[in-house]
Amino acid sequence: MKLLCATLGLLFLALPASADTIYDVNATATITGNDACGGPCIETMSISLRLDQVDPFNTNVMPGGTFTSSGPIPYGSGSILAGPEQQAMSYIPFGFGVDELDLSLGCAGSPFPCTPGIYYGQLWSCGDMTCVNDFCPDNCSGFIAPNYYGGIASGPLVGTIRAETPEPSSLALLSLSLLGLAVLMGIGRMRSGWRFHPRGLRAG
Repeated sequence: MKLLCATLGLLFLALPASADTIYDVNATATITGNDACGGPCIETMSISLRLDQVDPFNTNVMPGGTFTSSGPIPYGSGSILAGPEQQAMSYIPFGFGVDELDLSLGCAGSPFPCTPGIYYGQLWSCGDMTCVNDFCPDNCSGFIAPNYYGGIASGPLVGTIRAETPEPSSLALLSLSLLGLAVLMGIGRMRSGWRFHPRGLRAG
């Protein structure tokens, strides 16, 4: 009995806290500006990352995320910083100089339990004249970078966000451990109830 209690105690101590839900995100934002490029000026930002839903209201960006971009603004490609998303807005900012392109996704400071989603991309501010000339609407033609900000152009963020298949729960692992322990104890009791006899094993 003491062995059983000690084993149960070790098993409970070994159980981790309830696992967070992890989401795989693969999406592309398409920001359309004005027609200064011989047609619409288009900036795309593609991301591949994982979100950790740390509680029902918030998600964190996990390490290992990457982005690639194409268009007039040279964001290039690289790694996405891990950590909590911007609170209240739920966006991941990308900057080149003082340009800022935001991708809205996940959950941050939601007042209600939130299922993470992907929403939109927004070119929030310009820090160079390429950004101003190619993406500002007509009503900001008089602004000189980097003084223009406040949402210059926006567009859809399209892709997939899927919850990863969870590993076997700790409860299931505990149940299997206890079942194995019970079987072993039962076998031990059965063996202790038999004794050796010259003509074979007999019940004690």
